[in-house]
Amino acid sequence: MGNRLVAGLSLAVGLLVMACGPVPQRTGTPMLPSGFGALIPNAPLDAYVYLDQAEPFVFRSGEGAKTGTPALGLPDTLMVDSVALWTDVGGETPVVAVRIDMTDPRLIPALVQQISNASKGSTTPVWTLQQGDVLNVVMGSGSKASAYEQVMRGNDYVGLRDTHPRVWSSAQALPMDPPEPPIGIGYVNISDRVIDYLAKQGKPTAAEAATLDRLKPVLRQAGIAHAVFAAYGPSLPVLHPEVDLEVLWRQPYSGVVVFDSRLPAPVLDFLFHAAIGGADLERLTVSGLTTYVLPSRAGSVLVQNAGRTLVLAGGTDRKAAVGLLGTVDAAEQ
Repeated sequence: MGNRLVAGLSLAVGLLVMACGPVPQRTGTPMLPSGFGALIPNAPLDAYVYLDQAEPFVFRSGEGAKTGTPALGLPDTLMVDSVALWTDVGGETPVVAVRIDMTDPRLIPALVQQISNASKGSTTPVWTLQQGDVLNVVMGSGSKASAYEQVMRGNDYVGLRDTHPRVWSSAQALPMDPPEPPIGIGYVNISDRVIDYLAKQGKPTAAEAATLDRLKPVLRQAGIAHAVFAAYGPSLPVLHPEVDLEVLWRQPYSGVVVFDSRLPAPVLDFLFHAAIGGADLERLTVSGLTTYVLPSRAGSVLVQNAGRTLVLAGGTDRKAAVGLLGTVDAAEQ
């Protein structure tokens, strides 16, 4: 009897997912980096990240990252105007493509040589191409790597609004007036495979992994196909391989993740609280909604369900996370 009930509920939820869920119509104008919506490769991808801040990103180059000695042919620091990154994790090994908009394109040949030297002996092929002030890099092999190379050679990019309307709608839910300017924005397609891969990169604690396991079935049953995320804060400090993440976590950075569901709001609300409400988590009331405090090594992370939208917000302190929750334009009933 119990199994029949579970199967019946699962079937009902599946039918609701297929029958419901028009693209949410939002009228706000969120603060987004100007190039974000135009750099979608005309190729399959699982995740996209676009980094752009008010001032150029500063990276310490080569051995200078550890010793203070610049790499041959490069200054001590490199300045980058923006970075676009795409990845496909569907094969045996992930493929990563990066488009780097350099402040000084004269440094690109030396940087390409450094990348070549660093990749010697690696089992992962690395392909590079300079196009004016842009350095293109693809790490990986096979047909998916070749697809990214072809995109970059031909500048075969498409607009997010036209090709991924649901993702674009979710991006419109991001804050119009965040506490700090955006540093980066992106989206990720939701599947157990992608979530497990990304979680592995983050090396979650046991408590974080347990919370993630509770959320995965909610995302699956709710017909949530993607998540849009953004990070806000002052310009990042000089970046290098040895940078102490604790230094970054002490800065006033914050972030928000938007998950739009295709289910009616009452059904999503039931699924969400049934899955996560049984966990021993601290609860708050934010904007009249029950909000859960998730385990995190960095600052405060909160999650709530608002209408047809799950919202996750984090910050170096709880006040920043709470403030972000109230700025998201959630999908209505």
